[in-house]
Amino acid sequence: MAGRQRVIDEDQKLELLQRMEASENVSKLADEVGISRQRLYDWRDHLRLRGNLKSRRRGRPARSRAVTAQSAVVLLQSIQRSLDVLCLWSMHRHCVWPM
Repeated sequence: MAGRQRVIDEDQKLELLQRMEASENVSKLADEVGISRQRLYDWRDHLRLRGNLKSRRRGRPARSRAVTAQSAVVLLQSIQRSLDVLCLWSMHRHCVWPM
């Protein structure tokens, strides 16, 4: 493979896919840009399925930071149970947790 190019924009991808569809050698195209043949096929499939080549986010989805009243109640109940168990385990009969 030739020198690696870090970012290939959507226009470059489309141009490569047009050349690929025009029966250019896929291995030579991939080597020219410094990517794997499989990447070209992935882009082609992505374009066919979604109709665009916009990057899809990879990895774990972002965590929702919204705390609902329901989730807060569940969390507090869980903490209450943990404290009750800890209190019983330590044999401190004087432990009383407010509700």
